[in-house]
Amino acid sequence: MTEQSGWDMAELLRQAQLVQDQLLKAKQDASAVLIEGVSASGAVKVVVSGDFDFKSVHIDESLKTLEDPSMLEDLILVAIRDAVNKANEVNQQALGSINLSESTPLSPEISDFDKDF
Repeated sequence: MTEQSGWDMAELLRQAQLVQDQLLKAKQDASAVLIEGVSASGAVKVVVSGDFDFKSVHIDESLKTLEDPSMLEDLILVAIRDAVNKANEVNQQALGSINLSESTPLSPEISDFDKDF
């Protein structure tokens, strides 16, 4: 469509750039956050950034002597899942901060469509 039919291509491109900038900032903000995931007992802790870069794993000394390694493996998985769930929440909150209301509507007024016919 052309500007005559209600579309302002320059404005659309400006709005797209604003949204892209906001998305990039939200991603950067989320990646700066460190999140700790823990097992139910708290004996295993995993630290991950908001962009899912795993930073560390801590295993309580009492678990290092377990005779059944599957129990330790389960606790590690619980801590990882907890960290990932929390990182997802951080990302959702960061994306929720994007404000699209500052921009003008992306489509022309409905009344402008009959000008083409």
